[in-house]
Amino acid sequence: MSRFDKETPDPELGTLGYLKPVEVELIAAALQGRDRLMVKVFAWSGLRPSELLGGSSAPGVRWRDIYTDRHGMMRIKVNGGRPKSRRHIVVIDSLAKELEAYRAWLKPDIDDLLFPGPNGGAWTDTQYRNWYRRKWNMACEACGVGHHRVFELRHGYARMLLRSGDQISKVAFALGNGRDFTASRYSPFVEELRGGLKITPDQAIEQARQEAKDLGKQRNSSA
Repeated sequence: MSRFDKETPDPELGTLGYLKPVEVELIAAALQGRDRLMVKVFAWSGLRPSELLGGSSAPGVRWRDIYTDRHGMMRIKVNGGRPKSRRHIVVIDSLAKELEAYRAWLKPDIDDLLFPGPNGGAWTDTQYRNWYRRKWNMACEACGVGHHRVFELRHGYARMLLRSGDQISKVAFALGNGRDFTASRYSPFVEELRGGLKITPDQAIEQARQEAKDLGKQRNSSA
């Protein structure tokens, strides 16, 4: 496993800290350009940092890995380091539209990394730590969501899938984990959401975007 993906337990947040969709939108709004989209891809795909950016255990996502299947659904081929991590995940509509718009603007070569590191290739540990400190932490502070880890975007995605009614086996596949591990890790979410109103990821994101706009208006009016 890449050092990108190591998760140090946080005594304040617990091992299952997660970011709500509205918090993701607020963090993304505090960033610009590809940094904003990178956060959204982490949040709305559940990819591990090493799977998206590349590292010692994975080559990273390239534009050739993003394709449309025979049902018209956008998918991402994930080339993880472990057998269970190698998968083809469905991209939710909200993220698919943003990726299509970015591709139309960027006009990349199909072999280009979706998010190349500062030197044009896969990210090094040092480059990722610098981005984490200079961009991620600063965005979290600027929008007022407090201290969070990038890996919590992955936990938030798992919770969003469970809230939509997806079974543990489907969530496990999406995350590139085993079923038993996924069931154990996310059992608190399963219990919390049991019997609640089901809402699709796209509906959750749409609601979050409206909430973020409303919060922005409130802050501007009180400034």
